[in-house]
Amino acid sequence: MKKIFLPLLKVSSSLYRLFVSFYHYDRRLNNTFCIFLSTTG
Repeated sequence: MKKIFLPLLKVSSSLYRLFVSFYHYDRRLNNTFCIFLSTTG
């Protein structure tokens, strides 16, 4: 049971991380772009 459960947990956690990163992608991209503009400008 553990042999099946452990990889499944890893896969689900990585998928969750991917979903969260996609969910916050726009805001983070805008923030980094503004920081980049402010530092270079």
